[in-house]
Amino acid sequence: MADQAWFLNLDAEVELGLLHGYTAGHRTQDQVARHLAACAALTLGDPIYGRDVVERQLPVFCWCPTPSAIGTLDGAGLRATRGPDLGVLRRANDRAWTVAFADPAIGRRFVTAADDWRRLLLDQRPATGAWRLKRRFGFAGRGQRRLRAAPSADDLNWIAASLRQGGLLCEAELPVFEEFSIHGYVDPGELLLGSPVSFSTDAFGAPAGHAAPALGCGDLALVLADAATRVASHLVGLGYFGPFGVDAFRWRSKQGLLLNPVSDVNARFTLAWSTGMGQLRERALQRHAAWSAEVSPRSTR
Repeated sequence: MADQAWFLNLDAEVELGLLHGYTAGHRTQDQVARHLAACAALTLGDPIYGRDVVERQLPVFCWCPTPSAIGTLDGAGLRATRGPDLGVLRRANDRAWTVAFADPAIGRRFVTAADDWRRLLLDQRPATGAWRLKRRFGFAGRGQRRLRAAPSADDLNWIAASLRQGGLLCEAELPVFEEFSIHGYVDPGELLLGSPVSFSTDAFGAPAGHAAPALGCGDLALVLADAATRVASHLVGLGYFGPFGVDAFRWRSKQGLLLNPVSDVNARFTLAWSTGMGQLRERALQRHAAWSAEVSPRSTR
């Protein structure tokens, strides 16, 4: 018998990026459905709400415990594992704060409508000739774009829409050699940190293939663990508790392979979370359920 179940609201970043209520549209629902098979590495055979029968006594973990996800599970009479409030989830998953954690060599900065964005994005060029632009919230490559020397009308419309949503992240488009992630669970009383995994993404930043333990990475594992520990401390400072993942990559430069230890931060579950946590998985889930019940008791109706 399963010890827990899952609600895979993979479109959580869409909800986090909105200022008002959210209902998943058909296009988003289709995109979520395309990634469900890859979630087997996270759920490890546990029942999934909407596909399997979920026993009422099981704790149900959300991909990200957004208000719409919690509301759905409450409405179904299930035991939703709650998280911090919406404001905290937004702050924790906002890419803007990761600027201070990135390697300076990638030129990461946060650009808003108040900045001279045409000069920063169009007139200035990194040595690689292209920028990688990222909206504040996104998943599976959604909300990213390459910007080359001659932006199209569609590029300019995309930038304008991003600026209206509060700004965008800009960094050099780099020749990535290999990608890693490290996962954990954190709350004010404990940090559980897994081991690095290697993974790959396509040209748009979406997962390509399955993540696997990064064996034999030696000193690199220590650097990734240190970066993840600093990220976890920052997340707790924002009021966050729960699962998280930190993406990193090595890239080719004239000086050889360089490491960007914090590429993206996901303050939620990820496809590779169970793989990265390994033997710590069940302990982390139990801690998460216990902490959630203590600080976010289920509302009475």
